[in-house]
Parts: sequence; C-alpha cells; structure tokens
Amino acid sequence: MSHPFTAQDIANSGLSGAGGIDQGSLDDCVFEACAAAVATTPTGRATISEMIALNSNGSYTVTFPGEYGTASPATVTQSTLISTGVSDSATWADVLEAALITSDFNFANDAQLPPNATGAADGSSATAHPTALAPRDISIAAIRARAGRATIAV
Repeated sequence: MSHPFTAQDIANSGLSGAGGIDQGSLDDCVFEACAAAVATTPTGRATISEMIALNSNGSYTVTFPGEYGTASPATVTQSTLISTGVSDSATWADVLEAALITSDFNFANDAQLPPNATGAADGSSATAHPTALAPRDISIAAIRARAGRATIAV
C-alpha cells in the first residue's frame, strides 16, 4: 500500500488544505469542520496523508489514528465514493468522508452542532473548552467524544 495524497497535495487543495472539504447534503458537518481544521496545519496534513493508503486494486484503506489496533480500517472503493454521495472538491476529502460514513453511518448522519458553537450567530460569546482536538485525535471516537466542544487545537 502507498499513500496517494501527500501533505503537499492536501495543502494544494486550497485554503492550506481546508479548501478541499465542502459540506454537502450529508449531516456530517462536525466531522467535516474537524477535518478541515486539521487539514490547515502541516502536522494535520501529514496525519491525513498517513491515514489514507492506496491498495493495489485501486481502493483506499483509511485508518483513523486513534483507532489503531482497536477498530477495522475502512475500505473505500470507487463504488463507495458514488454510493455515499460525498461531494468534496478534493479526492482525499471524499475518501476521508466516505470512510467515516462507512465506518459509522449513524454518527456521520446524525452529527449535532456543538452547543457552544452558536455564539457568533446569536450574538452571545461562544466559550472554548479546554480539551482540544489535535490531529492525532481525529478518530471517530475522539470527535464523537468532543462533539460538544468548540475548540480545535492543531
């Protein structure tokens, strides 16, 4: 297996990486926002690059770092990319999002906006939680555990 998307490929997708992620019709905005934030840093881009491996049959294997040894990696085929309905502008982002959907469909499509992320919209001040999400914590479990917290440290 090789890693088909380098950190530089991810950076080149626009806005230092985050430009490759586009929120579509799926209700996975919490994951998309976290992945976009992680993609804006050199360490985050390197982490994402290492997460995605290209298999000899053209499919991808995605392993979320916090789950090494505790969960099966997600396999994403061209068919998976079509059937999941992902619509990011960068292929690496499509593969990452499709892996989330195939790994945990209920979480991917039932993500809730963190309660303290509405501050700017309603005029109140949003509060940051001291526990941050770092690139090494981009596992589905870590994002789910922190879904109610707005701070993302990269």
